[in-house]
Amino acid sequence: MNSDRGRHMIRLLNHAHRHVPGNQDFFLYVLLTLLVVPIRWARAHAWWAPIPAEETAATRFCQELGTRTNIAGIPTKFQHAEQFFDSYEHDNIVDSPAGAQLMASTLQVRRSRLPAPTRPFTRTMFAAMFDDEHLTDALGLLPGNAIICCETRR
Repeated sequence: MNSDRGRHMIRLLNHAHRHVPGNQDFFLYVLLTLLVVPIRWARAHAWWAPIPAEETAATRFCQELGTRTNIAGIPTKFQHAEQFFDSYEHDNIVDSPAGAQLMASTLQVRRSRLPAPTRPFTRTMFAAMFDDEHLTDALGLLPGNAIICCETRR
C-alpha cells in the first residue's frame, strides 16, 4: 500500500466511494467481507485451513486498508471481525427489491464476462462463493449445495 500504485489505488477507492451512502458500520461490514468471507471459505473448502498467522496477517491488512479509506472501528482480532460481521449481517441483511435488482445486475455483468459454456452456471457459482445461507437467502439465491444438486439433475 506504500508503493506508488498502492497509494494510487487507495485514492481511487476513496474517490469511487465518496458518494456511496452508508454509515461507518456499513463500510466496516463491506471491508470485513474481504477478510471474513475468504477465510471462512478457505476453512470450509481449501486443501488446508488458514493458520492463525495468516488470519492475523489478513486482519492487519484489512486494518491498514480500512484506516487508509477512513473506516473507523476496525477489529484488531479476526474473531472480533467475525463477530461484528455476523452481527451486522444478522441485523441488516434482508431480502429487498433493491437487493434483488443489484444481484440481477451483478449476475448479468458476471455472466457476460464468463466463457459461453459456463454462463448458465453463473448463479450457481455466486451461491457457492458466498457459502452463507443467510446471505444467499437475502440475495434470492439458493444455497450453493442445493443449486448444485438441482443443476446436476437437469
